[in-house]
Formats: sequence, structure tokens, C-alpha cells
Amino acid sequence: MEFTENRFAHLLQPIRELTKNWEVDVASELNDYLEEVR
Repeated sequence: MEFTENRFAHLLQPIRELTKNWEVDVASELNDYLEEVR
């Protein structure tokens, strides 16, 4: 399995970097939104 992971690492790295951009604390964002709406 390690060979396969290394083999495709260059393909998976950009995808992993993109997913980091989408890590959002939803609860915090919703609380901020509710405070603005009130």
C-alpha cells in the first residue's frame, strides 16, 4: 500500500491542499451570522 501512496502522492497533494481551504468551523460561522441578524 505504501508504494501506491507514494506513486500517487504528486496527484493527491493538490487535492489535499484544496480541502484545507474548505475547512470551516460551521458552528462559529453560524453564531457570527446569528449575531449579525439579531
